[in-house]
Amino acid sequence: MHADQTIQHYSSVLLRTFDKISDFVFFMEVDGSTYRYVFVNEPGRQAIGWTEADIGKRVEDMVPPETAALVTRHYDEAVRERKSLIFEDYRLVEPSYTTAPVSHEIRLPVHYYESEVTPVFDDAGACTHVISVVREVTERKRRELELSILKDQHESLQRYSPHGIFVLDEAFRVQSVNPAVTQITGYEEADLLGQSFLSWLPESERPLVDEGLRFALSGTPHKYGITAPQKTGNWLDLAILNIPIEVGGTSRDCSPSLSITPRRRTPNGRPRRASAVIAN
Repeated sequence: MHADQTIQHYSSVLLRTFDKISDFVFFMEVDGSTYRYVFVNEPGRQAIGWTEADIGKRVEDMVPPETAALVTRHYDEAVRERKSLIFEDYRLVEPSYTTAPVSHEIRLPVHYYESEVTPVFDDAGACTHVISVVREVTERKRRELELSILKDQHESLQRYSPHGIFVLDEAFRVQSVNPAVTQITGYEEADLLGQSFLSWLPESERPLVDEGLRFALSGTPHKYGITAPQKTGNWLDLAILNIPIEVGGTSRDCSPSLSITPRRRTPNGRPRRASAVIAN
């Protein structure tokens, strides 16, 4: 096989390989201030309705004007900066009507796309082509939105909950507290952050709390009662609920948190022993 035939063979193999990639792949030729299609893989052809008859057509010949302007602007930037860049784009989705069961999953009214644009230069340093790889990231955007909503809900719950909430790390050091902790204990957040939660407690209560926190680390909520000091020196009779916080979406990897609720105040003086574990 001659060198030219070898090059042609492997070029054909390479282009067929691109057809197996789920991302959209666009090879564009630089033509002055515009860009012309040289090759589009199969997923990309289906996305924009491209056929081999469209070889040589400009971006603006194939996509809506606002999309063409966005794409061309980023192609120009990649060529000018002489490096790859990534940008995002979206398309509105036509509303559809269905009798399918109602889902509580968030459905976005747009499809999001992420494009990585790479300029190609010849030996003289002139940009001759641009390669654009486009992937749909709608599902990632949906998850990000859900996480943002959950984060807002979690922060709102902590902010307005009448129960004191401590979030701890695996060593039981305090990572955050809500305003109710200060109202109940008298300690400011700055007094508690980074400190071991156990160090706040009298020695007699620590084994029970340590056990409850280890239940939370294993993914099991745990209820019990303890006495603990306020900053003023008074003692609190507290109901404790240790709550596992899933890390990485699995109950096998948890951080502990706990909720404290005053049951009644005890007279200033020696703390009483912790009460028995409260049944559900």
